[in-house]
Amino acid sequence: MSGFLTGRTSLTSVQTADIADDAITLAKLASGTDGQVITYDASGNPSVVGPGTDGQVLTSTGAGSPPAFEAAASPALSFVSTQVASDSSSIAFTGIDNSSDTWMVQIEGAKMADEVYYMQIHTSNDTSSHSYDTGASDYNWAVTGAYYSSCYCKYDDADDSILMGFDPFAGGNDATNGMSARVHIHAPSNTNYHTLITWEWAFNQTSATTLVQRTFGVGKRAAAEAVTAVKFSMVSGNLSTGRFSLYKLAHS
Repeated sequence: MSGFLTGRTSLTSVQTADIADDAITLAKLASGTDGQVITYDASGNPSVVGPGTDGQVLTSTGAGSPPAFEAAASPALSFVSTQVASDSSSIAFTGIDNSSDTWMVQIEGAKMADEVYYMQIHTSNDTSSHSYDTGASDYNWAVTGAYYSSCYCKYDDADDSILMGFDPFAGGNDATNGMSARVHIHAPSNTNYHTLITWEWAFNQTSATTLVQRTFGVGKRAAAEAVTAVKFSMVSGNLSTGRFSLYKLAHS
């Protein structure tokens, strides 16, 4: 049959067996529209879908139905921004709003300049200059965790900051030390109640020997107001290094 077809310019019919595998080139396909995808319809016949629009993804619509270009689903955890400390007095994140009910700050590899101090959090309800509340009774906080071979608790119901640690929960500035934490800011735009901030924090202390510690805590700005910004700093000294990354969480 292949010899019979050689040199022919037209055919009234061609059997599948007459066509060699991989013989149909792209140039032999009918022209389509840029961005269309070839698929099969519910009857099993070839068809095309699309093109979609910028940012859409091709998703399955189930058995018996061709796929479709649809808006990409929002991820459960969305990256917002990141900052790297470099002998910094503080790291601050602004622009916290009602686009998420829960915001998260991930801290990795943070190191303090001074020995045996702890990190603190201040908040702001300002949307422009972001002045941070530092009144003597602006915050409540409570910390508990593992220290040496025992557990310990600390709290303050009227303080000028939220303390993520307190003696004996204090980090060190040894060359091999680092601090990691995950901080959640809960419903910061809700003005019906006080915004809660929770965290878990792991670090070393080397005032005497290398001691691993871990704390859990909760704090709040003692006012029914929106929190639009948060600031992290050491109670004394600067943050030598560390990456601080802001994310927001979705409910669905």
